[in-house]
Amino acid sequence: MRERNKNVDIGQARLLDINQLCHYIGIGKNNARKIAAEANAVRRFGKTVRYDRKMIDRYLDAFAELSS
Repeated sequence: MRERNKNVDIGQARLLDINQLCHYIGIGKNNARKIAAEANAVRRFGKTVRYDRKMIDRYLDAFAELSS
């Protein structure tokens, strides 16, 4: 198994690439893509794909409220 890059700089960026998103929410690429799609957070710019951090946060907050 490959080791994840632990030196991912997220800073205050709103749009994250897949590696930053994985690091931000602490899961693998497949699950990160699935959550991003469910959160409607996928943003495409030509061939470039980015994930909206605010949409991910809202989705995870709503999911946490349902779980509690």
